[in-house]
Amino acid sequence: MAMAMAGDLNGVARVYENVGSLVRFAGVEEVEEEMEASVSLLDACAAARDSLRAMRACALDAEEARRLAVDVLERVVTTLSRRVASAGETNRWSACVARAFTNRVRRVACEDDAEEIASLSKLKDERDGGETAAWMRTLGETIEHLEDGVELLFRRIVQCRVFLLNMCSS
Repeated sequence: MAMAMAGDLNGVARVYENVGSLVRFAGVEEVEEEMEASVSLLDACAAARDSLRAMRACALDAEEARRLAVDVLERVVTTLSRRVASAGETNRWSACVARAFTNRVRRVACEDDAEEIASLSKLKDERDGGETAAWMRTLGETIEHLEDGVELLFRRIVQCRVFLLNMCSS
């Protein structure tokens, strides 16, 4: 949908490329109306541009937060697995953890180091290029296309406005 909107913005910009030839036949009142309308359109383009920049910043922040969360979880799992592996007997920490999860999970035990390694590998894969990372890349590209469309439309409206001002002054 966003890609369609970017295409539509480019289409509107193309319409503004041809306004010059159409306006030559317009009356003074119509030109003045277009001048007034162009101010509102420029304001709308500026607001859209600002919103897209804010969205891009939020997307970058979300990507950074995701990376940090995966790193922290990876460290926690590594640290806990070392503690569980090094503790031959039940200590206070493992007893507390076991009690905390007894009601929620029937089985709280690490059967094999391979499971830990698999879960860490899964976290690493997610961090390095998983589904979320691909989605974030797509989001960034979509925002970029929308920014390009808004910028093109903004430039075309400014060009049209300059043309109209020149036409009115001559």
